[in-house]
Amino acid sequence: MVIRWSNYERCKGYSFKFLNHLTLDPEFIEIVNQNWLKGRDGCAMYRIMRNLENIRAGLKELNHRKFRDIDAKEIQAREKLESIQDMLQTDPMNVHLLKLEKEAKEEHAKLYQAEKV
Repeated sequence: MVIRWSNYERCKGYSFKFLNHLTLDPEFIEIVNQNWLKGRDGCAMYRIMRNLENIRAGLKELNHRKFRDIDAKEIQAREKLESIQDMLQTDPMNVHLLKLEKEAKEEHAKLYQAEKV
């Protein structure tokens, strides 16, 4: 005996795309910890699948909130750093400009690292 379902369409799952730059954010571990322990029922493979689904939403929101348009943000941070460094050429002992340069370097390095990961 063969049973055929006329409207049966195979369910297509979604892959879990992991973005490495998310690990650079301090909120990453918190999101994983909060969402990993939500699903405890079912067999081991089902629990893993459910946990990944729970984590996915939090990571997607984090990526959208902090890493959207990262290319443009990195370029903008580099231009800001270059501008401050140009000002430092004319006044190299300006403490305020040195502080701004340090902050701009840190911001650019963070964005550059996230973009390249």
